[in-house]
Amino acid sequence: MSCDQDTGLMDAVFVATNMAHYACWFDLPKLPDGYDWNLCFNTGDTANPYQEIPVKFKDQGILVGDRSLIIFSASPSET
Repeated sequence: MSCDQDTGLMDAVFVATNMAHYACWFDLPKLPDGYDWNLCFNTGDTANPYQEIPVKFKDQGILVGDRSLIIFSASPSET
């Protein structure tokens, strides 16, 4: 995570990789107040792995499928 000194906005990315032949649970890191995780990419979703518009993700963790990669980015919460 990094913070822009001029705007005060934070940049954060979380990548969950599971190379096992079975699904594994991953806990997402806690973000500072005022930020949410967005699901951007999930190779386990073979029909639609790339989200053109990132999906807000409110859960505390995610089950990552076998041999899959998931990418989250953080953004300011909408109020």
